[in-house]
Amino acid sequence: MDPRYAFIRSKDNFAGLPEYKEAKPVQFEDSDMHFPVQLSLLEGTVSGKKLTRHQGYLFDYISRGIRGGKVRPPGEVFNEDHNNCIKRTLDVVDSKRALGTEVKSFKSGTQVQLPNWQLGGYSYCMLNCPTRLEEIDEDNIWDIKFDFYRHTISGVEKNYSSKSIDSLIIKMASSIKNMVSLPFSVVFLTWYPKTTSFYQYRGDKRKPYTAITSPIFNMFLAEPAKALVHVGVDPKDFLIIHTRFPDGRTVNGTSITSFPISIIREKDHTISLQKFQKQYKGNAEEFLFYMKQDKAIEQGDLKDFFGQEYSGDTSFNFGANVQKEPGQENDEDKCPF
Repeated sequence: MDPRYAFIRSKDNFAGLPEYKEAKPVQFEDSDMHFPVQLSLLEGTVSGKKLTRHQGYLFDYISRGIRGGKVRPPGEVFNEDHNNCIKRTLDVVDSKRALGTEVKSFKSGTQVQLPNWQLGGYSYCMLNCPTRLEEIDEDNIWDIKFDFYRHTISGVEKNYSSKSIDSLIIKMASSIKNMVSLPFSVVFLTWYPKTTSFYQYRGDKRKPYTAITSPIFNMFLAEPAKALVHVGVDPKDFLIIHTRFPDGRTVNGTSITSFPISIIREKDHTISLQKFQKQYKGNAEEFLFYMKQDKAIEQGDLKDFFGQEYSGDTSFNFGANVQKEPGQENDEDKCPF
């Protein structure tokens, strides 16, 4: 095996990746994240989709801590202006920087699946997004990024269905393997795959989805420039950032093990978006078809999920005990990437 890929089988997250281990860590203000496991609904056990959803929220909050902005619950519609451009269920939204982040978490060694209603919806939104600042009353053009977290826990729903959510969060804190952040323009390549690293499922046994395989995520960590070439884009159009999750951070008092973070960022998002709109302007109906397959989660589901009345912003039950240094920026006033 190429020594740069030693992290795949090693318990050391940074095995073969010295450029990440020696890199400056991302700015992360939350010294001790307080995850809401003490709510009345969560006393005892949580199973099925709710268990998976709670696990997913942990990663949403980590991305929020890195990028700033707010965590939005499923079904929330935001940015109703801009010709109703961005209306999908993105996980983290920074309105000031016009930045939305879709967060995915999955076991290392497995593929990640993106529902076609979701990717089609984002594609439709970006197809109709203004690309000139004079068209909008903002300082930035809307952008979408995807944060992919890989962990080492198998069978979450099966193995933790009879345990408390707190036990899963504690285990997950030491089981995050790495994170790869990709721009929309790269993730969209899965829609019309030209490599076996991406593929589409269009069968009748389940809703259609696009998938990204595990080997390409390994390549985005070990050889990101090569990975970009592999999926069909020019590395010269992107910035590649090697960084890591900082030491000394905890969730509910449990230490989060540091892990490598590979960030692929467009050098000029506006030009990239203009190219996308020019190339796929005839695909609007296709994107809209899949977008309409989405069924947003109702307020009642959110109330049941959180165990209390949903106020429209989940940040109220998270990070209340964060201590900030004098002069530190607010969460929405920062975004290192």
